[in-house]
Amino acid sequence: MTKHFEEKKTKHFKVRGWSHIIIEGFCCINQDYEHKHSKWVYGWKGNKNPEDRGKKPNPDYDPEAKPDEKPDYCKGHVCDACIQENRTLCPHLAFCGVDKKLRKKFWKVVKKEKL
Repeated sequence: MTKHFEEKKTKHFKVRGWSHIIIEGFCCINQDYEHKHSKWVYGWKGNKNPEDRGKKPNPDYDPEAKPDEKPDYCKGHVCDACIQENRTLCPHLAFCGVDKKLRKKFWKVVKKEKL
């Protein structure tokens, strides 16, 4: 056998097909600040009438809490800018993948509806 023929017989990794990667993303900038900046926490007193809101002291209140600074690359919404050029994630980006069961249900509906 020639060397060229032997090289063709060797097994190698092949990529088969393509797929989307679906990510559900959330911006959590100032989330800590939102919990600490107000002296009061408002809630409902059992019914849904807005005038019946209860008011109690915020146990997490911190008068020195400061909001986070917006990063230079931020566009004000979750987008590709949240994955920076140097392949790092924005520290305010929270994300999760789509649940496998939900994905299967979705594709059943898509196939049924022929979207």
